[in-house]
Amino acid sequence: MLLAQVIVGGLLLGAIYALFSSGLTLIWGMMNFINFAHGEFVMLGMYVALLVVVWLGGGPATFGFAAAFALFVLGVVVYLALIRHVMRGPMLAQILSTFGLALLLRYTAFWIFSANFVSLPQVS
Repeated sequence: MLLAQVIVGGLLLGAIYALFSSGLTLIWGMMNFINFAHGEFVMLGMYVALLVVVWLGGGPATFGFAAAFALFVLGVVVYLALIRHVMRGPMLAQILSTFGLALLLRYTAFWIFSANFVSLPQVS
């Protein structure tokens, strides 16, 4: 039983890594743009999922759609405010601006949510 749990957990973690890396590959392949803030967007999606579960008591479909919608809106705002202007500049400007955005998103989330470890409840 324990071996099956470890195998399923490993497959699920691998699926998360594959989803994350496919997002990076899609951004690089389509836009030729290096996004160092990609991980922070994933982190914010996880926090949105946590807030939906804690405040609304929703299930996986609810927090999945809520996180996707919230991060879509945030992505559009970041693109219109920062990315489209930086794409015209040199590669160093792209790297530094997305790295700065990553720091801004990370420490804003740290300020709002603190550094306490939290997890989503198990779905039965």
